[in-house]
Amino acid sequence: MEAERYVEAYFREFLPGTRFFHNFQRTKAVVEICEEIAAASQLPWSDSEALFLAAWFHDTGYCHRRANHIEGSVRIAWTFLEDYELPSEFRLLVSRVIRSTTLSEPTSELERILKDADDYMVSSQQYSILSQLLRQELEWCDGIRFTDDQWTSECIGLFKRHRFHTTFANSKWTEQKQKNMGSSIGVSC
Repeated sequence: MEAERYVEAYFREFLPGTRFFHNFQRTKAVVEICEEIAAASQLPWSDSEALFLAAWFHDTGYCHRRANHIEGSVRIAWTFLEDYELPSEFRLLVSRVIRSTTLSEPTSELERILKDADDYMVSSQQYSILSQLLRQELEWCDGIRFTDDQWTSECIGLFKRHRFHTTFANSKWTEQKQKNMGSSIGVSC
């Protein structure tokens, strides 16, 4: 896919080496999770195309800054999509789906799928590794430092605030999410 090659090259050129978590490998994983949810949901191709494009571009803004990275991601996606002369309605849809990763309550099916894929970390069997990569990134790239107790508190807060938005995620990932939360209590996550 053109978007995959574009995003991979973009990350290679612009992403700081201290982005240990928000990188091409994670982006590719989010796209694969979107593909899995879309297939299970029998999402039509016309919707899937917008979803997958949003997934490819949703974290590209991290190449330039953490603060308001979503709007950077939208601009990068918009530039890519303009080259293909796609209708502005389609570009607006992709932009809206990218922005859904910051919403606590996504409203459309595409938004819910990307939000769940983006939040998959909480239910990953690799949660403790991913959590430490995120912590390192925040420290090295963004200068945000946490004591072990502060980080544990952040992780527990994340688990308590988080909820999945698709039937697929709720049925497939809730049990592992609960295990991950349990292992985070009283232990540096």
